[in-house]
Amino acid sequence: MRGVIGLALCAGIILVLQGCSPPVFQNRFTKAGVSAAAQERDSERCWQIAQKENLPDDVAGQRVVGAFVGGGIVGAMTAAAANESERENPKGPYRGKVHRECMTKRGYSVTTVKVLDSGETVEVKPWKP
Repeated sequence: MRGVIGLALCAGIILVLQGCSPPVFQNRFTKAGVSAAAQERDSERCWQIAQKENLPDDVAGQRVVGAFVGGGIVGAMTAAAANESERENPKGPYRGKVHRECMTKRGYSVTTVKVLDSGETVEVKPWKP
């Protein structure tokens, strides 16, 4: 009986976590007078620059320490795994930040959009305190 209840509880937790997946955000870059092909070339060059960048050790260390304080050894292990995963991901969050900065330096304006489940996009306004 305990096994059935535990299995049902685990299945319920999994369903809830799937429904709570984080939203997907994308950056859109625009620049007046630039063709789509030129924008694609600039973006590709910026991604090449971003590929050479890696998550700094001090940032990775801060994440692990913060996770340890907040979640103990399990939190620290999770943060360490996330750091390693981000270092292996060629278009991860840190490299995406480098790409965004590169495109901004090239004169592009950045608009962040949220991708809905239906595939539609909604512009996200920056938060200002």
